[in-house]
Amino acid sequence: MHKASSWFLVLISSLFLLSAEGYANQPSLIKTLVQTQANKIPAQAPTPPPMIIQAPVLINRAVAIVNDQVITQSELDQALQETLGQARMSGITPPSVDQIRPQVLDQLILQKIALQMAALNHITASDQDVDQSIAEICQQNNTTAKNLQAVLSANGIPFDQYREILKNKLIIRKLEESAVASSIVISDQDVSNYLNNQNKNAHPDVQYTLSHILISAPDNPTPQDLDQAKAKANSVLKQIQQGLDFTTAAMRYSQADDALQGGLIKDKTLDQLPTLFEQPLETMKAGDIVGPIQSDNGFYLLKLISEKNDQSQDHFVTQYHLQIIMLKTSPILSSSQAHTQMLGIYNSLKNGSSFDKLAEANSEDYASSSQGGDLGWVTPSDMPMGVGAEVVNMKEGQISEPFNLGNQWFLVKLLGQRQQNDTQAYEDSQARDALFQQKAEKAVEAWQTKLKAESYIKILAD
Repeated sequence: MHKASSWFLVLISSLFLLSAEGYANQPSLIKTLVQTQANKIPAQAPTPPPMIIQAPVLINRAVAIVNDQVITQSELDQALQETLGQARMSGITPPSVDQIRPQVLDQLILQKIALQMAALNHITASDQDVDQSIAEICQQNNTTAKNLQAVLSANGIPFDQYREILKNKLIIRKLEESAVASSIVISDQDVSNYLNNQNKNAHPDVQYTLSHILISAPDNPTPQDLDQAKAKANSVLKQIQQGLDFTTAAMRYSQADDALQGGLIKDKTLDQLPTLFEQPLETMKAGDIVGPIQSDNGFYLLKLISEKNDQSQDHFVTQYHLQIIMLKTSPILSSSQAHTQMLGIYNSLKNGSSFDKLAEANSEDYASSSQGGDLGWVTPSDMPMGVGAEVVNMKEGQISEPFNLGNQWFLVKLLGQRQQNDTQAYEDSQARDALFQQKAEKAVEAWQTKLKAESYIKILAD
């Protein structure tokens, strides 16, 4: 049990039970019907057989209290089915429900706390956010939304339920970003050191896919604590050597955050992995299992699934040379009026008027209007939000028809397109992203621990 914070703690688990005592003390519709029927029976009529009133039925029960809310049995059952379904989709043979129930409940508790915190901070995810996430998942897996629905259905996960899962994940991701992102600073020196270390690495371009199992030791462990954790790790290793699937063992025994995903770590270079993994991975071959490897927080078992050599090549990016005219809607200028004004400008351009002069006279993108609307050479990510999606389908010299994005109307002229070598900028960006990810993982873990410590959590007995 954790200490209750000042803004929580309402015990409402009784809402999810039909208690026998409460049922007996309430007016009974069945008793009323019995009495009414008895009053209608003539005195000489034979005595009817006694009516059997069944005991109250448990419709749902609370399995845990989390601050001022509960996690119900039906929520836990649904999460268990989702976990088993996703394991099957990933080709993992899952352990039994009883073996993964504690991990799933722990994740539900953390999710409940995070969603409560998100609600307090008015953090949400829109249907459009969910649609975009599904589109990205389909693109990454080279499939369609229709095929995704079919796969989910075959594994017992309704599509509406899957959308809700994604929505919660997006909300929690936004919450985590708002909680830890501002505290993470990546300096130019950090990037330089990262790239120098990568160049010193004997295999800087090799990407490893592996699974891991963590058997945790308590904070400030005693020698006896370490002996017990190591003995458990060896016991798990023995089961794997006797035929237990490694990913199944990870789901069953691992105490890492990714246990329910089989401990999978995909396509990481050595500098992106924990330092203690580096030495064993350099000598391992696909299928090899090593461990236990002692760390600050316990003992690891590792299995190398595959490796690939993604040799460094120059990186090129498509740049576009643009001119734009932009109008903003306002209480004075409605969207319809802005559209009409843009159509007039568009017709003038079609009749030969100068884009430069019309941009200077009309555009409200003041950073570019003084330059005749010229943005220079830019990538889609450098353009105003949404403009890139229009530009990538244009031809050189083409002027777009007016299009609307939020409270802005645009006209765009594509002056040119080129492939630009941005290898150095790309490598710096990749290094910065990797460093941020490393620091963010640690920061999020510490933040989650703090959230749980400040929350009231009670797991209820069966």
